[in-house]
Amino acid sequence: MLSKQCVQKMSHGQLIHHYLLSSFSYYILHSSPMQDEAFDWLCKELLDNYDNIDHTHKHYVDKEALKAGTAYHMKESDYPLIVQHGAEHYIRKCESGEMEKILEEDYEPLKTE
Repeated sequence: MLSKQCVQKMSHGQLIHHYLLSSFSYYILHSSPMQDEAFDWLCKELLDNYDNIDHTHKHYVDKEALKAGTAYHMKESDYPLIVQHGAEHYIRKCESGEMEKILEEDYEPLKTE
């Protein structure tokens, strides 16, 4: 499970990616890959910096949902296919602690700009 300390190390682009993956995992697959405190911090950080973030999937992230700290309003088909197809792998990596190790090693995801 991703901790707040781990999430705080992420770039804003990574936060978008993890917001979508965590939300899909939680609301669609009923699995929690991130601590609640970490998700709350992620939502606040994205909201505070939303207008300055450039990310291909930013339009999937609703400012009102960030204020509420949720993505409950999204249904499965609302998520980009990359999130839908990668969520189970993401959950396994988070549950095993492997995702934290990857992020601690200064992991940089593929650029989506």
